[in-house]
Amino acid sequence: MNYTWNEAWTLFTRDQHDEALPYMEHTARLAPENAEVLYDLAIIRLAAGKRAAALEALAGAVALSPKLKYQAFGDDDLENLRGDLEFDRLIQ
Repeated sequence: MNYTWNEAWTLFTRDQHDEALPYMEHTARLAPENAEVLYDLAIIRLAAGKRAAALEALAGAVALSPKLKYQAFGDDDLENLRGDLEFDRLIQ
């Protein structure tokens, strides 16, 4: 799991979002109960232009770990979700 998670995040930080996504999707399949994995999946999905899928992953992350609401509130990587009703509902 750590290899694919690290590979996904490395590609993401290089702005290679489409390339990062399969690695992060695989990581999420390996660790579906890991809130941080789902949170990072949301970030990478959003960067890859998959807004609805990003919100789905974020909902899963927040359900597993409500403290992630506070992280999401100020996370610049989720900026494109600001003002979205579902996002606002998730972080309240």
